[in-house]
Amino acid sequence: MLLLTGRESVSPAGLAKVCRGSLTPVPVQPQIRIDEKNMEEQLLNELQKIRELTLLGIKKALTMTDASLLTGLSKSHLYKLVCAKKIPYYKSQGGKLTYFDRQELEAWMLSSRIKTNAELEQETADYLATGKK
Repeated sequence: MLLLTGRESVSPAGLAKVCRGSLTPVPVQPQIRIDEKNMEEQLLNELQKIRELTLLGIKKALTMTDASLLTGLSKSHLYKLVCAKKIPYYKSQGGKLTYFDRQELEAWMLSSRIKTNAELEQETADYLATGKK
């Protein structure tokens, strides 16, 4: 029995052969239309993203946009965290721009570690054995 995973492209004639018991379907070659202008735009966009990410790796002081890229959080969510003072940040001298220290931001992202089941079980065993936390 032949199973098709959905990745193969089979012509109706090939499918008929499969249904009649033939073991080799006849794949259909997909028609790829190359749009050079669209491809050029995609390449330029990808190069721009690579450039942004490369610069992000070098910077020590991050803007709101940089912090959004680094954390994966939206800019609006970062603004909410800043207003609630739940994230370490800096303001420019005029107070208009918000900056983040890369190391502080990374430390903040890693500050709420969740223990594994093995660690919890070990703590439980230690507590039961000694009666202390």
